[in-house]
Amino acid sequence: MSQHIREYRSSLYTKIFPYSVEHFNFRIFSNRWRSCLFLNLFTMTVQFKYFFFIIVIFPAFLSAQESFTLRYKSPSPSMLRYKRTEATKAQSQTQTGLSANIDRTTETFLQTTFEDSEDGKLTFHYLQDTAFVDEKSEQQGVDLQNILTKKRVQVVMSDQGVLIAAKPEVPLELPAILRQTINEGMLAKQAMIFPPLPQRALISEMTWNEHSADTSHPLQIYAGLGEGSGLRYVTTEISYKVDSILNLLGHTCVTLTWSSSIGVESKMIFRDTEIFNEETTTTHGTLYFDAVRGILVKLELDSEKNGTTAIFGKEPAIVPTTSKTKITIQLIP
Repeated sequence: MSQHIREYRSSLYTKIFPYSVEHFNFRIFSNRWRSCLFLNLFTMTVQFKYFFFIIVIFPAFLSAQESFTLRYKSPSPSMLRYKRTEATKAQSQTQTGLSANIDRTTETFLQTTFEDSEDGKLTFHYLQDTAFVDEKSEQQGVDLQNILTKKRVQVVMSDQGVLIAAKPEVPLELPAILRQTINEGMLAKQAMIFPPLPQRALISEMTWNEHSADTSHPLQIYAGLGEGSGLRYVTTEISYKVDSILNLLGHTCVTLTWSSSIGVESKMIFRDTEIFNEETTTTHGTLYFDAVRGILVKLELDSEKNGTTAIFGKEPAIVPTTSKTKITIQLIP
């Protein structure tokens, strides 16, 4: 696996809370451990999605024995529209019975307008329409799904899909409750919806496995706890299969299926508190990709995550967490 892909995987964990804000409303509870409990559930339900982006695909026009590499291309016409749906059910509960729950379905329409590529870099402008949310959770909170609604974001990525920069083109209106935890730059990164592609050479009709182990040293800020530093160790096992070629939405698509298992062990140390976390995520996904034009056509993903957080300090707690999420991203012709 290429070094930049390994670094990208590692960086996702150090910045996972900022990436998560596009998906869920949440409530900061008066009890600070209830706050941490829901924030833990909040972040846990979305970490997995950035790992299914580490995928590979092959051009349908190549012969079975010809090797190749993949690159994104600026589309013609320059604008692509997508529909994204996400359904999540998650639950977290302490040994004292304190709980937080998520039961939400979100439907979002968005567009990406590309500039001409230059020196292996692509620039596009992300614009999200209003997110429609079907909320069955008991908690009521900040409408995080719509913070970027009608706010253009400029994204620069390499032609292999590695994020280089993302910034909002107009000021974002952050609720006061979020300002101690996230900033505009963090929110802007969620506009990077395209998966990174590997440098390795591929051939059609292949199956393969990949393994990685990464260590990072994240910094986090929690209300009531202050700033903490820590250590995070991540292991990833992924099995890929190039499945078939089919016509979908007017595109000749390569179909790639994969399954993965991701394990996380982490420790965060704050002034008066230590937080330990163990998580396991399993995913099954299918990608449909127009390899000739370099366009993502459709993505389907099912994920299940189980984790436990142990809090040591003045108010200790053991918090088990579970979540199931289904995501679909589909090109609109």
